[in-house]
Amino acid sequence: GIVEGMVIKAVNGREILTVQDLSRALEEAGVKDPGVEATVTLTVEYEGVTKDIAVYKPPGETLIGVTVVNKPASPLAPLLYSLFILNLGIAAINAAPIVVPLPGIPIVSDGGHIAINVLERYLGSHGRLAGAGIGVATLIMILSMLTLTPINITP
Repeated sequence: GIVEGMVIKAVNGREILTVQDLSRALEEAGVKDPGVEATVTLTVEYEGVTKDIAVYKPPGETLIGVTVVNKPASPLAPLLYSLFILNLGIAAINAAPIVVPLPGIPIVSDGGHIAINVLERYLGSHGRLAGAGIGVATLIMILSMLTLTPINITP
C-alpha cells in the first residue's frame, strides 16, 4: 500500500513533475469524478526503490487517500525563504517613518527622512519636530506589534 514518504513519479505511466501534473493525471484517470469507478497505477519511489502500486477508487468517491506535500526541490529553499522574509521586513522597517532620537546622532530611516522633508515643506520649522514625533510613534507601534504577536518565518 501507500505509506508516508513515498514520492509519486508517474500516474498510469505519465511522468509527474509537479503537483499540477499529479492533479491533471488523476483527473484524466477519472479519480475526481464521483460517478466513475477508477483504478490508477502509481509509480512511486520509497527508500530508493521504485515500484508500481494499483489504487482503486469506487464510484461515489472523489479521493484515493493520498495527501500531497509539495517538498522543496532544494535543501536551500527554507533558508532562501527565510532570507526573503527577513529582507521584506528590513525593507518595511526602512520605508516606515522611523526616528530614534539619540542625543547628538538621531537614527532616521529613509521613510523618516521623507516624512520629515514633506512635513517641513508644509509646516516649516515645526515639520522636523512633527516628523520626529511620527517616527517615534511608528517605532513604538512596530515594537508593540513584535512583542504582542509571535512571528513564524518557517515555510
